Amino acid sequence: MREDETPIETPSWVPPSVKAEIESLRRQDTNNEHSVLLKRLEAHPKMQDVWRELSKRDRISRAYFYPAKMPSGTALSIDQIQNLALAETIRVVYHAILDDRRSVRADEIEPQKSRLLADVMALRRIADGLCPLIKHFSPSEDLSLAQSHVQGMLHAANWLEALANHFVSPDDPNVMRNERVPPLVRGIQVILAAFFMETFGKRLDGLAAAITNIALETDQATERVSRSAFSKRY
Repeated sequence: MREDETPIETPSWVPPSVKAEIESLRRQDTNNEHSVLLKRLEAHPKMQDVWRELSKRDRISRAYFYPAKMPSGTALSIDQIQNLALAETIRVVYHAILDDRRSVRADEIEPQKSRLLADVMALRRIADGLCPLIKHFSPSEDLSLAQSHVQGMLHAANWLEALANHFVSPDDPNVMRNERVPPLVRGIQVILAAFFMETFGKRLDGLAAAITNIALETDQATERVSRSAFSKRY
């Protein structure tokens, strides 16, 4: 990310909800590099095409082509919900990049998970072996302390097991089997496509690729990346 970009005014085509969201994020985070990212998302000319597509309506019915899902029990209008979804798009890509949400390789998952589960078994085996021993060999005044140490091992084993169970499965869309595109590019695009599917009912692979390229200053995101990711072939 370049730090030599000069400030420019917010273009008139930026939706008000998006402008408000960017201003809010900018107030929360004064990091210069993050500010440059927000400026690209705010003012890059190709973002106009993104907002135009997500705001497109049928000429006769005036219904949105990609209506944002309406939360149950909401008193908001359809237009308000659509505008909130546009703002959420900015928030999703911004935090995904800050959190370094890159794809992981399939061959990285099982070895890491196996190592964690091996540690779980080792801790439990040691704890189980210590339980009968401390009753016979620990002085009475040290018995409570020894038992707490064993419980500590069991707690650590449970924590490691929970961590292992949170690993993504090999067929998760954000697991890559090759490196045709950089892991961060792929990861951001997949997250955006998943967000679009959840929010607008379609993955909108082209828009996900466009925003990813703008945000990361690259040209490596294409429709095929997220389309293939969700078909488990990429």
